[in-house]
Formats: sequence, C-alpha cells, structure tokens
Amino acid sequence: MSLHLFLSHLKAGRWGLVAWSVLMALHALLTFYLYPTMKAAGYEQMFEKMPESIKALAGLQDLPPGLGLSLETFVSVEFMSMWAAMVAIYAVFAAGGIVAREVERGTMDLILAQPLSRTRLVLSKFAVFLAGVGIIALGSFLGTLAGMAVISEKISLGNTALALFQGLSLVLAVGSYSLLLSCLTLDPRRTLLLSGTVTAAFYILNFTAPALKDYTWAGRFSLFHYFSPEPIMRTGQPDWWGLGIFWGLALLCLALSLAVFRKRDIVA
Repeated sequence: MSLHLFLSHLKAGRWGLVAWSVLMALHALLTFYLYPTMKAAGYEQMFEKMPESIKALAGLQDLPPGLGLSLETFVSVEFMSMWAAMVAIYAVFAAGGIVAREVERGTMDLILAQPLSRTRLVLSKFAVFLAGVGIIALGSFLGTLAGMAVISEKISLGNTALALFQGLSLVLAVGSYSLLLSCLTLDPRRTLLLSGTVTAAFYILNFTAPALKDYTWAGRFSLFHYFSPEPIMRTGQPDWWGLGIFWGLALLCLALSLAVFRKRDIVA
C-alpha cells in the first residue's frame, strides 16, 4: 500500500466524510431524543403490531415476545437498521469509483506511469474507503454518546460498538463487490447501476422474504439478513456467522478485484 496515495485521497475526500459523519451523528442524537416521547405516546403497542417484514428490516423478527420497547430495541429500529442501509449507499459510490472513475477521467495512465503497482494502487484506495467507513462509524458512535447525554436512560456502549462493527462489516462486503464490478466494467455508470441494483435487491429481498410463507428461506441470500442489531445491543453477542459471511465475501471480492485489474488493458 502507498501511504502517500492513501493520505492524499483521504485528504481529498475529507469534507465528504465530515458531512457523512455529522449526518449520522445527528441521526443518532435525534433517535435518542425522540425515545422518551415515542415511548410515552404508545409507540410500543404500534411496534408490536408491525408486520414481520417491517421487523425484519431492523433484525427484530426473532425478538422475544413481551420484551417491550426498550431503548436498545428503539435504537435498533430507528437508527442501527437504517445506518447499514444508508452507509451501504456510500459504499456503492465510494468503492465503485475506485478504479472506474480514474479510467473515466483519463488519469489512470498517469497514475500507473508512476513507480506504483496496480495492486498497491487498488489496496491504497480501498484502504481510503475502509478509513472512510470507520470515520462514519466513529461519528455515529459519538452521536450515541451525545444522545445518552440528553435522556435519562442508558445503553451499553460496548454493545453499541459491536452493533456498529457488524454494520460496518456489512458495508465492507457491499464495498468489496462494488470494487470488483468497478474493475470488471471500468465504467463508473455501469458500476453504479450494477452494484446499486445488487444492493437494492438484497435489501428488498430481506424486506419481502418474511411474507413469502413457504419461501422465507430465500431471505438467507440477502446480506442484510445477517445484520440483526437488536440482539447484539441487548446481549452483547455478535453474529459470528454473519461476520464470517461479510468478511469472507469481502476478502474474496478483493482478491478477485486485484486479479482482474492486474490483467485489464486500460484504454484512455
């Protein structure tokens, strides 16, 4: 990996990362701020009557009956489940443009003319993406700290960090196949279309699978099926199976991306 390339690209995208981090921090803060009001307004009864497909979006399909609307459950529904979906959009754009955007701009030849291998180029720019997701997750965590400061109830910071790590791992998987598509197409528009379609299909499948009766097993083909923040925030136990799928897919797609890009002819 090239440290100079990593730092230069991280610096170039710093304001976008600041915006994403502040946005997610404010989302977390608003979620905590609304909890006492929503609980007093009877949100618990409305939550219990939600369709299973809606609960599946937040990973609440296996929520024990009679548990009630705890702060952990509310944060999982209103923030954590949306966090993964929103940051996945960032992954599609950021990781999908790692190679394709440089080719479109005509700057790839200039970069490769330097004493820099294609492997180091891809790893350096993918590291920028990883750092970006980490910064967004840190901003989100700071938002939860601010949120707990404005209400009387507290949740485990360790469990919150674990839930964010599970979501970060999901985003990493999305970014990895977006990178692979970027190397295959060398076209940012096609990459955005393909990776966006795949990600949306995963999200919709996770939403609709609980309503498919005899075909609920189809939901297992969705990456979002393996992100269930509520049990993690309640018990402090990560979903090891989900983490294995996320990181295994990420490493596989990263390896394939390097192999494909090393053999591609770059036409300016």
